[in-house]
Amino acid sequence: YIVTMQITVQGEASESLAPTRATVTANVQAQDLDPATAKARMSASTAIIHASLSALAETENTPVESWSMGAPTTWTSRPWKEDGSQGSPVHYAQTTFIAVFTNFEAVSEWMEQQSNLDSVELPEVSWGLSDHEHDTVTSRVRALAVRNAKAKALEYARAAQFSSVEFIEIADVGLLNSATAESASYGMMRSAKMDSVTVRPQDITVSASVQARFTAKA
Repeated sequence: YIVTMQITVQGEASESLAPTRATVTANVQAQDLDPATAKARMSASTAIIHASLSALAETENTPVESWSMGAPTTWTSRPWKEDGSQGSPVHYAQTTFIAVFTNFEAVSEWMEQQSNLDSVELPEVSWGLSDHEHDTVTSRVRALAVRNAKAKALEYARAAQFSSVEFIEIADVGLLNSATAESASYGMMRSAKMDSVTVRPQDITVSASVQARFTAKA
């Protein structure tokens, strides 16, 4: 009779590569004791950013792949004083821009221009790939993770005096064992907090993890 044994392993793979996209977030938030003043300050900076992105998007060989502006929001809060009482209402007005750049020199130039505006913060740059590039790399890394799982299973099989393995099941991490629900991570993009206007692209890592079950044969 044929002696068999089941082996379940987790395969992993990752690939680091240079980014081709920079996603910039620009927050415009103004505050004042007068709600009209807060809105006016926010609107003034918002108009400048809107105009700059519109102009860049219309240039030949534009460095901006896409951009969007969030809906303006307003709210009011009453800060607490040291004596425990509440102060006068402070009114806030805010909106957010998100722009995707394909030219990293243009990113620094644009951010330097916007950093001097009233009530504007540029909290981070997220480095990434185009959708097509990300899908291509992810597919490649997933295939490597499957190969890694098979290689690992074969090592276990040979250590147990079996000569070969065959796939029975393959799944995202956690699906072969409901007791340890764990989500697979296929794409990871690094974000860099802004210490200065000069931005430096950071390599990103695309990774994949899979669980696989095999039959080992003697």
